[in-house]
Amino acid sequence: MPATRPSTNTGSPVKLKFDDKLTGRGLSSEALQRKLKNLLDELVSITESEPENIDLATFATVRKDLIGTSLLLHKDKGVKAYTACCIAELLNIYAPDAPYTAPELKDIFQFFFRQLSSGLKGQDAPYYQLYHDLLSSLSRTKSCVLICDLPQAEEMMTEVFKDFMNLASQGLPQPIELYMTDIMVALLDESQSAPSEVVEILIAHFNTKKSVVSSPMFRITVDVCNAAADKLIRPVCQYFTDIIVQHRYSDAEGEEDEEDNRDFEAIRAAHTLVKRIHKYCPKLLMNVIPQLQEEMGLLNTQIRLLATQTLGDMFAHVQYGSELMRDYRTTWVTWIARKNDKTPAIRLAFIEAAKRLIGNTDMQHDVGEAMKLKAMDPEEKIRAAVCKALGELDYETAAYHVSEELLRVIANRCLDKRNTVRVEAFDAIGKLYSLATPEIERGNTVAIAQFGWIPTQLFEIAAMPDVKVLAEDIIARYILPLPPFSPKEDVDEDMWTRRLLAILSSGRTTVFDSVILMSALNHARPTPYHEFVESCLENNGGTINNNEVEVTTRLHRIAKLIASRFPNALKVEEDLIAFAKHHDRRLYKYLKTAMDPQTNLSGLVKARHEFIKVVEKDIPSLSTTMQIFFRRASLWLINPSSIPTLLDIVSTSRSPGSPGKASRNKKKTQSASQVDETVDVKLMDVAQRLLLFIAKSLPELFYSHLPRLAKEVHANNTAVSLEASLRALASVARLGTDQHPNDQKLDSVMIKTALGGDRAYAKYAARYLSNSKEKDKSTQTLVDKLATMLPKADDEHIVAHVAALAELARYMPATFEEKSEDIVRFLFKDLVHRPVEQDSMDIDNADEVEWCTKEQLHPLVIAKCGVMRLLVNRCLAHTRGDDAEKVSQPVAKLLMDVLDGDGSFTPYEGDEVDRDRLKDMREGGAPSRSHIRLKAAKCLLRLAQEKSLLPPIISRLPSLALVAQDFCWEVRSLFITKLTILLSSNKLQPVFNTIVFLTCHDVETNILQRAKNYVLVQQRKLNPKQRLIFFDIIFVRYLHLLAHHPDFEVSENEEGLPALAKYVGFFVELVANADNVSLLYHLAQQCKTVRDNAGHTFSERLYLLSELAEYVIKQRAQELSWTIPAYPERVHMPMDIFKSLPPETVKEIRKTVYLTDEMIEWIIEMEKARKSAQPKARKRRAKAETKAKRPAKRKKKNDTDSEDQEDESDDEEISSVAEPPAPTVDESMSEDSESDANGTAVNPDLGRGARSRAKAKALHRGRKYKKHDG
Repeated sequence: MPATRPSTNTGSPVKLKFDDKLTGRGLSSEALQRKLKNLLDELVSITESEPENIDLATFATVRKDLIGTSLLLHKDKGVKAYTACCIAELLNIYAPDAPYTAPELKDIFQFFFRQLSSGLKGQDAPYYQLYHDLLSSLSRTKSCVLICDLPQAEEMMTEVFKDFMNLASQGLPQPIELYMTDIMVALLDESQSAPSEVVEILIAHFNTKKSVVSSPMFRITVDVCNAAADKLIRPVCQYFTDIIVQHRYSDAEGEEDEEDNRDFEAIRAAHTLVKRIHKYCPKLLMNVIPQLQEEMGLLNTQIRLLATQTLGDMFAHVQYGSELMRDYRTTWVTWIARKNDKTPAIRLAFIEAAKRLIGNTDMQHDVGEAMKLKAMDPEEKIRAAVCKALGELDYETAAYHVSEELLRVIANRCLDKRNTVRVEAFDAIGKLYSLATPEIERGNTVAIAQFGWIPTQLFEIAAMPDVKVLAEDIIARYILPLPPFSPKEDVDEDMWTRRLLAILSSGRTTVFDSVILMSALNHARPTPYHEFVESCLENNGGTINNNEVEVTTRLHRIAKLIASRFPNALKVEEDLIAFAKHHDRRLYKYLKTAMDPQTNLSGLVKARHEFIKVVEKDIPSLSTTMQIFFRRASLWLINPSSIPTLLDIVSTSRSPGSPGKASRNKKKTQSASQVDETVDVKLMDVAQRLLLFIAKSLPELFYSHLPRLAKEVHANNTAVSLEASLRALASVARLGTDQHPNDQKLDSVMIKTALGGDRAYAKYAARYLSNSKEKDKSTQTLVDKLATMLPKADDEHIVAHVAALAELARYMPATFEEKSEDIVRFLFKDLVHRPVEQDSMDIDNADEVEWCTKEQLHPLVIAKCGVMRLLVNRCLAHTRGDDAEKVSQPVAKLLMDVLDGDGSFTPYEGDEVDRDRLKDMREGGAPSRSHIRLKAAKCLLRLAQEKSLLPPIISRLPSLALVAQDFCWEVRSLFITKLTILLSSNKLQPVFNTIVFLTCHDVETNILQRAKNYVLVQQRKLNPKQRLIFFDIIFVRYLHLLAHHPDFEVSENEEGLPALAKYVGFFVELVANADNVSLLYHLAQQCKTVRDNAGHTFSERLYLLSELAEYVIKQRAQELSWTIPAYPERVHMPMDIFKSLPPETVKEIRKTVYLTDEMIEWIIEMEKARKSAQPKARKRRAKAETKAKRPAKRKKKNDTDSEDQEDESDDEEISSVAEPPAPTVDESMSEDSESDANGTAVNPDLGRGARSRAKAKALHRGRKYKKHDG
């Protein structure tokens, strides 16, 4: 009903004074307008009076005249405009009753809206103010609601809405929009139900291209719908129901015709409209949401998909999404359940929507759990979509709304079997870490906790061959990117270096090794990348003047070698050859600049920028391959620009006292309180390790920093900086170049340091002096003083003096030999036989453990290890001399005797039968002897690299081989690691591969797995001819080694014949294939044509092993359906370990059966028992107890003292971080054996297995096997 005015005044009635005639002939338009204006003014003034005081009878004439046709149909617009305004005011005066009949009201309102439609054309239109007043009056008085009482109300409402929408499209002032909105809302509120045509008009404005916030029609529509939502909820629902009924889409799956497609498009449009309405008027959809929920349960895939997408978009609305989720909880649960829909497309749609909901606090838990589940979805596209979704998040969402568990699940997808998933997973975690990097560098604890683990995991994953390229690319783009190239701005070298150090210091120790492998620091120079560039220059784009075949062959060989390090080797090889054919010398120049160790960070960034620009312009198809090539060839992680920052960091910790005089052990046990509080101790440790590694692997990086290094030596600020500087100077001097610090006082400081009591300082100072410009004079003085001081020195100084003498023996043999007789006599006759008391060892329960850290060893034990190194260095210095055999044989014998003596220079004097090696206190106890055995074994491996020194080692190879089965886990683990690194680098003869196979009985899976990985990877790398030499032919030597094994026993128990069968089976399993099985079988047979040089007993063992090998090979061939044809070629047996037999003897031996049927039954029964038996926990013999002063953790390769690692590798010129055989992405990243809280493995067996420990007596007797001639 129209609005009414409250009544409070009871004064005299108000009467209409207007008495002019409005109808009749002779009235001009102007005169009529004046009369109507006067009437309008009086009516407006009367409306301000109270209704009860108005004398309505005085309005009778005017009321009748105003609706006369002469006025309503007058040709003058002004007359009609005034007439409309007067009628509107008259309706206001008569409110709430209407002074007209229904037909008259219909004509009146039609007249109103005709005037408005034609008159509201803009503010400059004639009579605009009258039309404005008319509309304002209708809005204010709500008299328009009288339409709802008319017989044809719905039609009139529809016309009103149409007219108003047309008016709105003209861009009228905002007050006009508000008046029209009020009128339409009033009409909807007063009506019993909203007419369907009106609903369609409103909904149509949500469904047009003009449905933008800036559109007046759209603004009015939104305002009307929100204001009259209660009246529109039901008709809106009916509107969408009618669409679904009208375009009913088949609920069954099957072929679709054209009509079905049209129907589905209509339904799709309706769902799009629902999303649009929800965005601005969510209350209208109260009854539509349940329909969408029902659609998600339909069988039809397309409808389910459409409903899932629609609700996903609605839940993702920033303003109304949370409200929708709370109000329609059942719908939310149903939508979340779409994550498990049977159709991948719907699950994919769920993921696409869910990624926008993660940042919503109300939804993040449900969505996060769904994402974790879908990251393991069977469908590849779903897993990839989850990873991609996480990668598209912003920092705030990822940091505060995503759980760390979900991020780790995504990171684990980097090892997915499908490449598409791996690519998205790598990209996701790389992007997230890149976003978090600024916060991490600022020390934001949330960012560090949430993302700080990502680099560690990426570097560990990078060890996997199948994903190495992907991991490297992500690390280079997001984790440790090179600074962007800018010709105007300098590169911040300090920040770049510190970012790397921060990652290394916050990650596990394995990250350091991964960084080194990725940094190209450990590449032997010249690298294959250097050789490739030189080959490209020689190839000259295919125009070769001389040696064309040789040049082309070399190019293809190097390209194939480089490509073998890529997963798509064939394509990479083709790309490299195409790059060579392109022959752009600019690109060669940029590559040489990148590979030059003297190129700083700015030079590298510029070279990379120019290289990529030229490649992408000229040969874009090779861009991906060549960018990887450039990165791997360059020093993109560590280069000369890193050195100043590293030196600054290690120079900031100050130790009390004089570092040059303190003992090595004391310096290593400094408490944190003795270090500058402003220094990150982990950061300093990482910086030190990098400096030491650079000094060992690529000292050329120090060329431009030699004055700074000399300054550090003079300043002697810290123990760490002094050691790093000494080692760097020594390494540079050893290169033999003209690069030397221009410091005349440095030699005198070095002599003083070499005579000091610190082992590392003395060693590096002596090495520097032995390679300096004034080396003859300096070393002569040093040798004379050391020879005099050595016999009188205390234990700590003896360690340092022996280390210095070892350097002199290696690099200045002539000077050393002048005093060698006295020095060697003292070492052999005195030092190595000095007793070490157990009480002097810093080890708790020394009689219960097998290993300790180097810091816990007595200085005499370290000195004895140093003696072995000194002797080896002396041998190496005489390798090419006439006295090589004379010098090396006593040393090799000493080292072998140390191994046979269980790591002691002193024979065991107790009761051999009742001997308990843990109670044996020679050299201070079992831990000391473990270190000595390991050192002796490594020294022998070093000697074995020289062919002239090899015979005495080969003759007693079993003694060295048994180190692979040492009692102590650390000894055999470090030995196998060292052995496989040397074998991988072709530093040892193929016969040493036999030792690797002795690990088959090792109960520690990491040792066994390393041996397996080494064999498998090497066989993949070698060509058929090389595999024949390095693995196939050594089978006979392996059988010979087993025949000399101290545990050789022919019995039915586990330690007898079944154990020998496992040795042979392990070799056959890893080496045998369909191509070489006939050769291996032939080699096994040929063992019965010779006799062992060691005697009849070992020959009998060999013949048994021959038949055992034949049996194992036949079983393997039968399992894999291989045939074993006769081997067509002649094989020569190694005559250094065998002797030929006459034909008659051979015939007799072949007739003799050594492996009886009963023995075969033993093997079969033991194999059955092994397969059916459950693993039993057994107590470790040498499990280390954790004490305050006794860290008894298992030591990985890097856990041992860096000096000990460096002792051998310095002379070998190989990297201490070699690339080990790595598992594939399908293999577990973690070790199989569990670890306790202290890092000590709880796998029960330590040593050569239960077999060896149960036979301690036989083992000890076997280790003292008969020594034979030669």
